[in-house]
Amino acid sequence: MKQDVDSRIAEAEDQWLEKLKLFLENLFKDTFLPSHDHTHHLRTWHAAKEILLEIAEFNVLLSADFIEAVLLAALFHDTGIIETRGISHGEKGKKIYLEYIAENCQKEPAMHSKIASAIEMHDQKSENLFIPFHWDKIPDLLTVVSIADDMDAMGTIGIYRYAEIYLHRSIPMKSLGVVLLENVATRYNNFSKASSLIPSLLKKTKPKYQEIISFYDNYNQQLLTETDPLRVFYGHIGIINYIRNFSVVGKIHPLDFPKALDNFEVGKYVLDFFNKLEEQLKMD
Repeated sequence: MKQDVDSRIAEAEDQWLEKLKLFLENLFKDTFLPSHDHTHHLRTWHAAKEILLEIAEFNVLLSADFIEAVLLAALFHDTGIIETRGISHGEKGKKIYLEYIAENCQKEPAMHSKIASAIEMHDQKSENLFIPFHWDKIPDLLTVVSIADDMDAMGTIGIYRYAEIYLHRSIPMKSLGVVLLENVATRYNNFSKASSLIPSLLKKTKPKYQEIISFYDNYNQQLLTETDPLRVFYGHIGIINYIRNFSVVGKIHPLDFPKALDNFEVGKYVLDFFNKLEEQLKMD
């Protein structure tokens, strides 16, 4: 069955991937938000493929139409961020998807309405929206796309992605860590619930979850000792302030953060973090 799913994934990619990569690159060319641009959408699709192949080990119900739906929902889920960086971006992304299909396709995808709904709802992290994967039931499209998105919110990349979008949303520094930790814990709990039959995926994702939790726990602890955190450029707060100054204010791409740091006296912890981020972004 896994071989069949591999073949169906390849067919879906042959039909959609290259033209949608070009569409996404053009869509984001005038929006500087590297944490949620076309590269994030491609990582989400790669995570979704990994989930599909794991599900195929115990479930024979992954049709070509369902795989196509996952690909399309993954590649459109955050497109609405070009219009709003708030929580309503799913609704805007749904609109972009519907317009793309209407303008570029003679025939709608088989699961058209469910794809649109998954795009709209992907950022709603209420526990009752997540349906655990099962061996004799068709997987839930929203669940697959949402947890693929959540996988890109963990680890070093997740530390950066959360910081950038939360800073754009003007969340105060003293609240940022608290709000973030609550959100990422909800994401991981939903991920764990949905993926109980995929222990290998849980094993792979747990260290990344622990990394982001540890970082922002330490960030919150450092806040207790700093009277003017906006002027701190060392430790965990320093990393967040460099993300603010480079990405949010200076519009420097995260791949160029290490080079930009050459102009500053930077401690090893900060430099090591951004070198690691650059390495992982290039790898992914």
